[in-house]
Amino acid sequence: LFLSSCGKGLIIGKVVDENNGPVSGALIVTEPPTYSKTTTPEGYDMKNIPVGIYEITASKTGYSTRKIEIKVFKNRPTQADIQLKKIEK
Repeated sequence: LFLSSCGKGLIIGKVVDENNGPVSGALIVTEPPTYSKTTTPEGYDMKNIPVGIYEITASKTGYSTRKIEIKVFKNRPTQADIQLKKIEK
């Protein structure tokens, strides 16, 4: 198969609120294919992601959901930082 020649990359990033404070426990999901990760205060990383263009969705209860588009390159990290806004109650 040709999959191995396409290579894999890495997505790293942080999820922050409007004051740039870390948001831990946010769910990060890629589309396509679906990989998911929950953020820690340090952020998140997704390893062995096939090279390509992805839409990343970050969501957490109490915050607005946010989508960004990123490109994953072979053997190097792609920085994907996302800012979520708190939903006012």
